[in-house]
Amino acid sequence: MGQEGRTATAIPAAVRDDPVCIKAEGLSKCYRFYTSPFHRLADLIFGRGERHCEEIWALKDVDMEVARESCFGIIGENGSGKTTLLSILAGIMPPTSGRLEISGKVSALLELGAGFNPELSGRENVFLYGALLGLRKEELEERFDDIVSFAELSDFIDKPVKTYSSGMYVRLAFSTAINVDPDILLIDEALAVGDIRFQQRCLRKLREFISSGKTIVIASHDLQLILNLCDELMWLRGGRVEAYGSPSSVIKRYEKYLYYKDQLIPETEDHRVYGNGKARIVEARVLVGGRRKNWVKSGEEVEISITVQAISQLKSPILGFAIKDKVGATAFASNTDYEGVQLTGLSAGKLMRGVFRFQWPEVTPGVYTVSVAVADGLQDAHEMCHWLDDVQLLRSISDRQPLGYFALSGVKIEVSQT
Repeated sequence: MGQEGRTATAIPAAVRDDPVCIKAEGLSKCYRFYTSPFHRLADLIFGRGERHCEEIWALKDVDMEVARESCFGIIGENGSGKTTLLSILAGIMPPTSGRLEISGKVSALLELGAGFNPELSGRENVFLYGALLGLRKEELEERFDDIVSFAELSDFIDKPVKTYSSGMYVRLAFSTAINVDPDILLIDEALAVGDIRFQQRCLRKLREFISSGKTIVIASHDLQLILNLCDELMWLRGGRVEAYGSPSSVIKRYEKYLYYKDQLIPETEDHRVYGNGKARIVEARVLVGGRRKNWVKSGEEVEISITVQAISQLKSPILGFAIKDKVGATAFASNTDYEGVQLTGLSAGKLMRGVFRFQWPEVTPGVYTVSVAVADGLQDAHEMCHWLDDVQLLRSISDRQPLGYFALSGVKIEVSQT
């Protein structure tokens, strides 16, 4: 494909009341590696160097829509195209082909080191970054104290950025990016740097940002962060869209893909099921208070029975279950190995039944799902034989709303006055 075939366009949309603030159609990015500088020049001038170059497509035919006042997540392995896509959205690089419409001012927090001049001080970088986004000096001066305060860098703000630690750098970068009043904030794994206290402050700030009518697009390997923050999720694989939809459904497919990739065994079509096939779950039953029902109150006894059949010899079988919330995050789980119950080996064709009984904790009211599994090995080193998601839905009801995920039990309080 010669230069004339590249039809990439980037169109800032004028209408701000459109519910969609980012729309991409057929977005692609190709990198060309030439055998010599002459062939590169020939391609630029005449469009005839393609026979002497290798084309690597970092992105291929990506379609996406991001709603205003939402958080859109991107996941995928290293090299899947996440950073390339964010760089195109940020305007750092053009797409090779495709159509991109963005409505609003974009601020980007990409790879560590991008956007700041290491020779300049923190103060100078803040004003430089703001100027690049079109902010006047007076506007930056009004926000400068808030930027420095959030980053906790008042003692270092006039020192060169090259003297900053990685944690100091990302604090300044995040604080600057979110305080320059963008409509859309792009984040590429930057929150992985820094201590947990700062990460929690960032998450609170991001939620405030979304509730104020702004939009976030974030790429991360932290699936729990994606579950807790994102409204919609896209999985990139080899530069193409592999899955697109609710975070819980996409992550379920992604985790299954990673499992089969590591195990080097064929993947099944049913996205609720995975395993190496050495055993299979033939029955899973959930009883609440001794009865089959789909609602449960805190304190009620729950019984989960799992019957498995060995297809081949299992040396150290493990039976277990997981209770997941409405977004697919594990609320709590257990298994025989974790509880200190060591099971004997199971010969091919033989059946084994395990029963778990526990008191349902006082969790946040809502819908939960039960997943069951059989594995072979130990808690820290095992092969999954058969995992089955969503064998039953349970609606948890409670007389009071917990202050977090769980309500504490056995709390003792002593109060004195003097």
